[in-house]
Amino acid sequence: MNLKSLPIMVLAWCACAVPAKDAGLVDDDGGGSTGATADSGDSGDATPATTPDDAQALFSIGPDRYVEHLIATDDGVIAVIESLEPSSETAPVTVVGLTAALEPMWEVSLGDAEIYDAAPTPDGGVVLAGFTKSAGGPQIPVAWKLSCCGQLEYEQSYLDGTGSRVLRAAQPLGDGFVVVLQEELPFEATVVWTGPDLVATTSASAIPLWVADASVDAAGDVVLLGLEGDIGPETPAVLVEVSADAVGDGVGLGVGLGLAGRGETLSLLTFDGLELGFRPYEGGMTQTVPIPDFEKGLMVADHTTRYVFAQAWAEGEPLRVGGTIVEFDASGTVLREIMLVPEGPSGSVKATAVALGSDDALYFALDEGDGVSPASTLYRIDAP
Repeated sequence: MNLKSLPIMVLAWCACAVPAKDAGLVDDDGGGSTGATADSGDSGDATPATTPDDAQALFSIGPDRYVEHLIATDDGVIAVIESLEPSSETAPVTVVGLTAALEPMWEVSLGDAEIYDAAPTPDGGVVLAGFTKSAGGPQIPVAWKLSCCGQLEYEQSYLDGTGSRVLRAAQPLGDGFVVVLQEELPFEATVVWTGPDLVATTSASAIPLWVADASVDAAGDVVLLGLEGDIGPETPAVLVEVSADAVGDGVGLGVGLGLAGRGETLSLLTFDGLELGFRPYEGGMTQTVPIPDFEKGLMVADHTTRYVFAQAWAEGEPLRVGGTIVEFDASGTVLREIMLVPEGPSGSVKATAVALGSDDALYFALDEGDGVSPASTLYRIDAP
């Protein structure tokens, strides 16, 4: 399955240039390349350290499957699980609703698909965006809407005859949704407004944008984060706001820009290679957290009342891949570090998704194994 720059929370480019589907725009949910070990510098001996062994609950995903998206709900979390099919563009996708104790409540199969975006809906459900593709057939952009109880309420395709577009984003807006059709060569994004049943009602003209992430602001408008022009490590990020009836002009905000959170907790992230900066989307003071060598890392991020990020590192021959999950508050104070270290001289353990629950518990998914056939596990650790 193709790697991709994943939605919901995102931080801009890794140090090395890669193709669009493997671009270093990375988020709450995964993607990117590995690099040097993270060490949050001035956190000092006072920073609580822990390991996945300290988890209060865990849920085994099994081998050759991984959590692509993790969404906090009032009841616990919703996990979007994809299977590893290296020779195929799509693979079986399962969505699982779990309690706060990581006990499964329901499970829905979406068939062979590739999921780029997953967002919570006001009714406690989830909307997903991606594409399906049968053997030898065209790509079909598709959105799915699941209820809070795991019922597949709507599934809508957006065929245009080209077979070259995917659905990069789906976000709630008003009584319906905004979905974004992405053309990859050339990079063009088409914003489509839909009703509550995901059926298109109107669309805007295509804009030159490769969409990496999407969220909603405090007013309920959709915020798109993407890139314009030739994609590379120095390509500035662009923010585009979508209201109920218009697509705003793109605002370029430089290299190393990202989003975390939703609604009133939506924050802008900036990264200069040494520090992660964050401030409220609507304006306010920027706080910073030192993260040496982070530009070469995998990042996933979430923000509710706290922030959390995870990064991966790689070293040695044979290759060892590990990482760190760090939680910090709105003042930039590091609250806890979770060290992810593989056992033995080789192996891999890295976070693929994180979420902060409504009770401030930390949920995170890890891929662990030899890197060939990893096993995935979902963990829950109480607030520090």
